[in-house]
Amino acid sequence: MPTEDSTFEILAGSAVTVAATITLVDAASAGTPGALRTLTHPVSASFPIVTYSRNPDRTINFDQAPLFPPQAELVRTLGSTLGFVTQNALDDVVVTEIWEGGRKASMETSFFRRLYELSVNPPVPATPENFILWAPADRTTKVYKTLIVGLRVGGQAGKLDVKDWTSEALQGLDSIPTGILDRTVELDLLLISEFP
Repeated sequence: MPTEDSTFEILAGSAVTVAATITLVDAASAGTPGALRTLTHPVSASFPIVTYSRNPDRTINFDQAPLFPPQAELVRTLGSTLGFVTQNALDDVVVTEIWEGGRKASMETSFFRRLYELSVNPPVPATPENFILWAPADRTTKVYKTLIVGLRVGGQAGKLDVKDWTSEALQGLDSIPTGILDRTVELDLLLISEFP
C-alpha cells in the first residue's frame, strides 16, 4: 500500500492587528420614487443627456446601492471541505437594466436609438478619465461613472432584434414621432466609481 511522509516546520509567530470593515444597509430608499434615470455622456455638445422615457422593469445587481456580495468557492479535500471567500468591490459590478417586452412594448424606438448611440460612441479616454454618468434617481441620490458594456434586444448577444412598430399617435423623446419595440431590451453598465 503506498504511503507518504511530510515534515512541517512550525515557527513562532507574532500577533497582527487587522481592521474589520462593516457594511450597514439602510432600510429606507434614498431616491425619489417615480424619478426617471439619466445617462450623461461627457461630450454634452454632441450627446444630450438621455432621460429615460420610463425606468426599467428590472435592475440586476443594484438596489439603493450597488450589490457586490463576496464570491465563495468550496473545494473538497481529502479530509474536509475548504471555503475560499473573495471580496468584490464596486468596480466588479455590472448593473443590468431590463425593459421587458413580449406582451407589452418594452420602450419607444427613439429611446432605444439614444441608448444605442451611447453604446457605439464610448467616451474617449483622457486625463482625468471620461465616463458616462448614470443617475438612478428613483433608487438613490448618488451618481456613478460607468461604461456601457452590452446592449441586447431580443435576448441574444450580438443580435439586436429591432422591429419599429409605428403609429401616428406616438410621441417619443424630444416630441419626435416614434414607434415602439416589442422585444425585451437589456442594457449592461460596468460601474467604475461614484461621481464625483
